[in-house]
Amino acid sequence: MGEQHIVLYSTEAYKSLHERNGFKKIHLQTNGLDIDTIFRENNVNIPDKLLAHLQESIDEKLYGDLLRGFWKKDEK
Repeated sequence: MGEQHIVLYSTEAYKSLHERNGFKKIHLQTNGLDIDTIFRENNVNIPDKLLAHLQESIDEKLYGDLLRGFWKKDEK
């Protein structure tokens, strides 16, 4: 038991996998691409407000490397 991971090449592939099997999307989000870590590792100092804005933009566009979806099976 535990979490199951599916490795896909795009967000569209992830959505398509579920939709073609009769699932309806409830919520889709991405986490994992942490812009603060990237800048810190490269010794780049960015103001917190700008970091927050950049992170929000990344999350909204589903650019993170961990995609999480909540799906419901269509009842026919």
